[in-house]
Amino acid sequence: MSNTLVQLTQKTAVGLGAAIALLAVPSSAVAASFSWSYETGLGDIYTGIFEGTVQPDGNTVEVSKVENTKLNGNLLPATPFVFPLLLASSVPVVSFDGELMDIIACTDVSCNESFSFIQTPTDAPEFFATLDFGDVLETYSSAFFQLQPVPEPTSVLGILAVSTLAGLFVKKKER
Repeated sequence: MSNTLVQLTQKTAVGLGAAIALLAVPSSAVAASFSWSYETGLGDIYTGIFEGTVQPDGNTVEVSKVENTKLNGNLLPATPFVFPLLLASSVPVVSFDGELMDIIACTDVSCNESFSFIQTPTDAPEFFATLDFGDVLETYSSAFFQLQPVPEPTSVLGILAVSTLAGLFVKKKER
């Protein structure tokens, strides 16, 4: 095969792989999953998954669901009810930088068993968890909160396809 044809094939494959990867990335209007963690002042670590949509500011996530909440690796009760705690907005929100937090996740509609984050420009920052969630009430610090997107399976497949094609062409070029 001529060098020109090999180069053209390589460019086409890489371009196709990049297009697949771009198509697989969810837009901000699509619901996505986000892993989160928070370390309390006593060193306990809460983790879980927020499901929601990234807002146009690129920092705020409107949360529709909270799943798989754990305390120090131990699964906590399910929280199918999620609300804004301060009721300043109609939906619960968290942010990637941890500076805007208004969410309470509850085991039932009465929210007798729950955990919550509050951090707004006008309210005192607070992390609260009832007895079933570790019994914590402390000043919330965004420095100990992390929020990251969970890669969608199609995104991972697109990235793997591009990597595989690039690897095959590098190997073929070495021959």
